[in-house]
Formats: sequence, structure tokens, C-alpha cells
Amino acid sequence: MPANAGNTKSRVRKASKQTVKKGSGASKRKSATRALKPKLTDEQKRELRRVRAAEERQRRKELGLCRDCTKVATEGQTRCPDCAEKHRKSR
Repeated sequence: MPANAGNTKSRVRKASKQTVKKGSGASKRKSATRALKPKLTDEQKRELRRVRAAEERQRRKELGLCRDCTKVATEGQTRCPDCAEKHRKSR
């Protein structure tokens, strides 16, 4: 059965408050703008990626997680058994 069965009037949202227009004497505020960040050079982007990758590797090592996936690594190792096997085959 349709939602408005028997009711031929469509649902129209009514405004809760009437807006009052101010005269031309009202002061206008400028919208807030965010300060633009300086663009990074290609070398700065590469350096930032290197630093973040090193931090991520260190975090995973401290948590005992595999460096390639998010599984638990073998005790005393940096890779899980599956990733260690893949690494052995590729080397």
C-alpha cells in the first residue's frame, strides 16, 4: 500500500521560523577562510613518505605485527609465516 494512500495532499515541509530580511544598513561579515598550506616540492613529498613509512614499520614492529600485512608476526620475527614464505620464494 502506498505511503499516502487515501491522502491526496503531498507532504511539504513547512518552515519553522520566518526569516526577516535586514535593511541595507546592516553590516556584512566576510566568511572565514582557512590559511592555505604551502605546496610541497617533489623531494619534500618523497621525504615525508619515507618518514611515515619508517614510523609505520616501527609501530608494527613494536606491536608484533607483520611488516607486509596486519597479521601477528612470528615470535622474534617481523613477518607472519605466510609472508615469510612468499619472501623466501621471491628471494
